[in-house]
Amino acid sequence: MVNSLWGMEEDLFRRFDELRRELEELFPWSGFAPAPAIRAARATFPLLNIGATEDAVYVYAFAPGIDPEKVELTMEGNVLTISGERELGERESEGRTVYLQERYRGPFRRVVTLPEEVDPERVSATYKNGVLLVQILKKGAKQPKKIQVQVA
Repeated sequence: MVNSLWGMEEDLFRRFDELRRELEELFPWSGFAPAPAIRAARATFPLLNIGATEDAVYVYAFAPGIDPEKVELTMEGNVLTISGERELGERESEGRTVYLQERYRGPFRRVVTLPEEVDPERVSATYKNGVLLVQILKKGAKQPKKIQVQVA
């Protein structure tokens, strides 16, 4: 009887994994992430997308409504920290009752461990249309080499 219970449990988890993969193939935009992925809490701010090319790692922080002058970025080794404070345009006034407030306000801090090959000395950041883009070049990233043509 123990064998059948173990077999059932193993088959059940295998089937759930197959179902998750099928849903991901059918609805790739739906966010059915692979099992090891850690999903951010709904109130996490700012939301991040992280990707890489051969030469650099890109971190997109979706942060509408923040003052870019109040954002602090630090790199320590391969760890990027994004912190600051987000304020609402309107302050609550006396006599006003707030029934629902979904927009986050207050201090925030996101800490991201990036691949080991990033170069913490070669980081740039831009803020445009509510998106903070942080570009970190990789160590030994191929840079075009200018070759001088010699006249013989």
